[in-house]
Amino acid sequence: MPSILNHLAITTDNYNTLGMFYRTYFDRAVSGDTNRERRPISLGDGYVGITPIPMRSGRRTCIDYFSIEVEFFLKQTRK
Repeated sequence: MPSILNHLAITTDNYNTLGMFYRTYFDRAVSGDTNRERRPISLGDGYVGITPIPMRSGRRTCIDYFSIEVEFFLKQTRK
């Protein structure tokens, strides 16, 4: 089985707008407390999680981190 994207975190100054975009167009469900001001929002569909993160001073908009699921990791590293 090939590797698959498991999670993506994006730092942005428009994190609420980005969160609404992913919820609307990709049918993502929100998990966790959404009443928090200027906090990351966790979105997912049960397979891939997306977290828009509010940009803090001194940072820039970017892909903050991502995770990849690899089946049979040891077998893959021997190739």
